[in-house]
Amino acid sequence: MITGYYADGKTSARVAARLEVVTQAPAIVVLWDTDNNTELQRSDLADIKISSRLGDTPREFMFADGGLFVSPQNQQIDTVLKTLNSDNGLSLNHRLESNIGLVLGSVVLALLFAWLTVTQGIPRAADMMADNMPEVMVDQFDQQMTVLDSTLFDPSNLPDTEQERVRQLFQPYLDQHSQLNPKLHIRSGIGVNALAFPGGDIVFSDELIQRAVNDEQLVSVLFHELGHLQHRHFLRRTLQDSMVVILLLFVVGDIESLDMVMGIPALLADLSYSRDFEREADLFAMQQMHSNDLDLDAFSTMMLLLSATEEGQDEEQGEYKSSEYNFGALKGFLSTHPKSEERAAMVEEFKAGL
Repeated sequence: MITGYYADGKTSARVAARLEVVTQAPAIVVLWDTDNNTELQRSDLADIKISSRLGDTPREFMFADGGLFVSPQNQQIDTVLKTLNSDNGLSLNHRLESNIGLVLGSVVLALLFAWLTVTQGIPRAADMMADNMPEVMVDQFDQQMTVLDSTLFDPSNLPDTEQERVRQLFQPYLDQHSQLNPKLHIRSGIGVNALAFPGGDIVFSDELIQRAVNDEQLVSVLFHELGHLQHRHFLRRTLQDSMVVILLLFVVGDIESLDMVMGIPALLADLSYSRDFEREADLFAMQQMHSNDLDLDAFSTMMLLLSATEEGQDEEQGEYKSSEYNFGALKGFLSTHPKSEERAAMVEEFKAGL
């Protein structure tokens, strides 16, 4: 006997009911009012539509006249149906979800698919989209320096003679890559930094120029930024981040569920993409340094110098006051750039392969 409730489909009322199956040929289903012990429905089992089992969701027996019997007793229902050798209401989904081996295999496959999508599918799709993006869209970035000068950057404080010297130093290398439409800007207010934007604008900070020990170190940073332009890293990163967010929205179902917990995978993916772009720009810089007969060690020493400068700034800001905590590994994992030691090792590996 299976208990539940019955609704006749004509009114909103529902009554407590029990369902009995007469195991004859053909099988007959009889539905009784539990309180009055009166018959509510009688029908052949084959004429009743039984909802498939999905977890512990209550099952529905839909009769031909619109009547509906609902019961949470899934196990009893399955036992009766199996006894009668009936597939009516026996769900393939339930059979699959009840098989622990298939469940674990599905989890592994889902994780593998997600990993391949994030590490291979999305980057390749973004690369293809960036390479085929109409120039008219890239041209939209031409006015960005006007906005950045009014919001982020401050005018350079370097003497005009020093700014002109740096421009003259960079000009031959900018001419080598004229197809990228590179334009040099010297600004302050952004610390020891250099930036490249899609329209071809390359920004060097006063602090970075002053930090360099020699001109070859400055040129190595210029080639690194040209590498970002060559590989369209700004556009690719924007596209990849957008696709990761869309993927997460597809998983969680709505934007309101995209809270900090779901945002962590997006952040980690973005940081990983950023480090990959930096490595790609580093390789471009090394190739250009070599082709222009410049000292490759200037690149690695500049990266180590900038890393030491960054750590010194962190200490001044009180981020590493206590020596009992070592956040070195975590900091590298959450960094937008590879570790300076890794970048120096890349230089040595590049030199060994020449």
